[in-house]
Amino acid sequence: MDCGMIQSSICYQIKKIFIEHKEITIKNNSDFDRLCRVAINHELFKIIYLTLRAEEVIKYTGGVIRHIEVSRIEIEEGE
Repeated sequence: MDCGMIQSSICYQIKKIFIEHKEITIKNNSDFDRLCRVAINHELFKIIYLTLRAEEVIKYTGGVIRHIEVSRIEIEEGE
C-alpha cells in the first residue's frame, strides 16, 4: 500500500476513486494492535481499533473532505 502518511506504522491511502466514494483505507503495518484517531476537516470523525497487520475501510458521509489526519492514540497505564 502506498501510504499518504506514516505515523508509527499506521498509514492511510486516499485515491481519486476513494474521494469520490468518500472512503479511506487505514492499515496497521506494525506488529502491535493500535488505537487510532481519524479526524476529517480538523474534527474527530472516528476512533478505530486495528489489530496487527489489519486494514479497515471507513466511509465518510459528510460534506467535502478537505483535510484528513490519522494518528495513533497512546494509552499510558496508571500507577
